[in-house]
Amino acid sequence: MYPSVLPQIRDAIKRRYELVPYLYELCFRSCLYAQPIQRWVGWEPYDADPEVWKLPTLRDGETQFFLGDAFLVGGVFEEQATHVTIYLPLCLEMCNGYESYYSDGFISIHPPHRYYPSGRWITIPTPLSNIAVLARVGAVVPVGRPLATTASPDLEPNLPLDDWRGVEIFPPPASHSVRGRIYVGRWREDDGISRNSDPSEFEISYEADEHDIRVCATMVRQGIEVHWGQTLWIIVPVGEQRRVFISNRSGETPVPAQKATDWKGRHMYCIRVVGL
Repeated sequence: MYPSVLPQIRDAIKRRYELVPYLYELCFRSCLYAQPIQRWVGWEPYDADPEVWKLPTLRDGETQFFLGDAFLVGGVFEEQATHVTIYLPLCLEMCNGYESYYSDGFISIHPPHRYYPSGRWITIPTPLSNIAVLARVGAVVPVGRPLATTASPDLEPNLPLDDWRGVEIFPPPASHSVRGRIYVGRWREDDGISRNSDPSEFEISYEADEHDIRVCATMVRQGIEVHWGQTLWIIVPVGEQRRVFISNRSGETPVPAQKATDWKGRHMYCIRVVGL
């Protein structure tokens, strides 16, 4: 219907397919723990930030929202708008008996692929090629191929098998890394139809300093067999140049990961899952 924006629409649809494993995990959490998939910007742990209560547009959730705990999305509601202004909320923590605000910040997943500290309003470009999406530093996002696939070939024989899995991670930039801070994320996998089979559960943990990023992938619970086998691809943000090492077990010396590049120009690193 709109050939002038066909490339942008196609890229958005491909991104939606990529995010199916992440969205599937959000559905799991919604079912098990009543956690909403689309969340108010002041959803815990950001509810103690006084800024999220000041403006009606933030309180009502009309202008921006979280998609799960990884992505902050800003809406564009004006025709011909080329920028959007959104607020990056702060967390609240206790330190030595005192309350203090903190956050490791956010990273724009579209150009200019910048890092933004939390606790401030920012204005970012939103041309037709960009949806205003920022990733929370420390997030773990499982992704699949940018096309329709199936985990149940007997039911959908015309679709390719869901036999590849990547995990997007968002370490803080070298200038904002905190030595010893470890980020952890989990997700579940099943075949989408089995009633009597438990899902398999996986965990990614990583830490970063000014020189390196160290990643560990673990099977937390053995359940249904996944089609992508023992290999994951760790995907880092555009422009990330630090070395990536695999840390498989406590006490082992991390080893450099094999590097490749995806269709978006991001570096990917091959890692074997511990416990498979």
